[in-house]
Amino acid sequence: MIKSEITESIKNIFSDISKDGFWIITGAAMVMHGIKTQTSDIDIGCTSEVFQELINKGYSVIKEEGYPDRIQIDACVEVLKEVKISKIEKIEGIPVASIADIVKFKKRLDRKKDRKDLALIMNYQQHIELRQKRFYDIINYCKKNIPYYKQYLKDMIPKEDACITLDKLPVVDKQEYIENQAMFLSNELSMDNLIWEFTSGSTGQPLKICKSKEERIIQGWMLQTQRRENGLDIGKCIMIRFHNFVNTFDNESTDILMEPTIANNQIYFPVLFFNNKNVSKLCELLKSYDTAWFYGTPSQIYKICNLLNDVDFPINKITYIELFGEILFKHQKELIQSIFTCPIRNMYGCHEIWAIAYECSCGNLHILENNVILEILDEEGKGVGYNQEGEIVLTSLIQKSMPFIRYKIGDRGKIKKSECLCGRTSDVLELSAARVADDIVMEDGRRISSIVFLHILMLVNQDRILIKQFQIYQRNFKKFEIFIVPSIENDKKNIESIFKNVLFDVLKENVELEFIYRDDIAVNSKSGKVKYFFPLESEIQMRSEK
Repeated sequence: MIKSEITESIKNIFSDISKDGFWIITGAAMVMHGIKTQTSDIDIGCTSEVFQELINKGYSVIKEEGYPDRIQIDACVEVLKEVKISKIEKIEGIPVASIADIVKFKKRLDRKKDRKDLALIMNYQQHIELRQKRFYDIINYCKKNIPYYKQYLKDMIPKEDACITLDKLPVVDKQEYIENQAMFLSNELSMDNLIWEFTSGSTGQPLKICKSKEERIIQGWMLQTQRRENGLDIGKCIMIRFHNFVNTFDNESTDILMEPTIANNQIYFPVLFFNNKNVSKLCELLKSYDTAWFYGTPSQIYKICNLLNDVDFPINKITYIELFGEILFKHQKELIQSIFTCPIRNMYGCHEIWAIAYECSCGNLHILENNVILEILDEEGKGVGYNQEGEIVLTSLIQKSMPFIRYKIGDRGKIKKSECLCGRTSDVLELSAARVADDIVMEDGRRISSIVFLHILMLVNQDRILIKQFQIYQRNFKKFEIFIVPSIENDKKNIESIFKNVLFDVLKENVELEFIYRDDIAVNSKSGKVKYFFPLESEIQMRSEK
């Protein structure tokens, strides 16, 4: 029985009985607390008065020497008379024994399943303690070393061991980081130990972020743990990474990939050049490996699936597929699943914090609670409860070099209590709006990923930020309007030169580029995002609606 079934059963049984005279105990209480996701039965303790009310309703009493009197309500529910507990907690309006009382019950019963439950309780408590410790470590570190928070937190937490709740801290967005980056960097930074990278710029504004090598290793280890638990044998598989350039632990190349390439013990497949020639080259490279796994966006894996009929691709060598970065549409998932029989998992994350939630075998995105605290806020910036949609706000429990505390990522969703049959008890994230990639459409039918514009942005800003924000419209097969919010330096010549050269290399033909410079680009009123590319389909649709 899962939590919702327990709640429904209790409401039906006690709908016309004294509300304060009973409490859920043992395994069902563990489900209500979120320690495990399901139980085989429901044990309930009650007062003598409630026990008598049940007798008056016609239930029979079972007496057994050495045990409390009990009533068997049905095959799954048993009520015990005068089972004493020290504390009752209300969970979703249902009275439940405290975790301390559950531990006492389990220790006293001391059966094999009780010892197993005690181990679950210990793991749960250690998990909660670890999250709290990491949060307070981050806060105390920011108080000493992060200029943005130093005075703010000193005023709020005058003593070293004082505590603060998350809702007392300010909510920040990417724009604030872009405009005040130095204020968010630690005073203890060691340049030799840092890794710098840009966010994808999918909202139209790139953010340069830094992490220590240790922070990146920890976050990478957390992600690898999820992959292993979902069936990926990391040591035996080579990763096929869909990318437009080769990246390393310390930096990223600026040379656009033209064909599949082996580097860093990975195979890089060029996302700007999905064609039969490159898929055939990938097949050749895979001959040297027994197994491999795909790491790419839904649209990238979907594209390669559409090319597999024309080549002799070793489908059985693909043992795992991890998707990220976009909404996974039904038609994409159905095609991928029809071709590959391996586990296919969705990962929700961002460059700033890395993995935020990971899909289980039941199809639910479980929040990685040791890496991040995820909040859902309403339009007034107040936290909402379970099952209520709002804006996603993140707090990293790992990063100190450049902390992200109550950071608005620009997506929307809701949090649900886990009732997942996979057994994971961490909360489930349900996204209602995420990032979607669009294609450039050419007159000869070619479709080229709009990621090329993000690559251009990286090239323009690799030495210094020249573009603060951008937005591109494809008006027809030959014309693009490029709206740019430049930095103070406003190096238009360099910006336009890079755009023209890269697009010619990728599109293989000249196109008209109209550059329009502005002071600002308005965000979408619903999502809070700036969509960086509007494809030709959007232009055609807008014209048809006029």
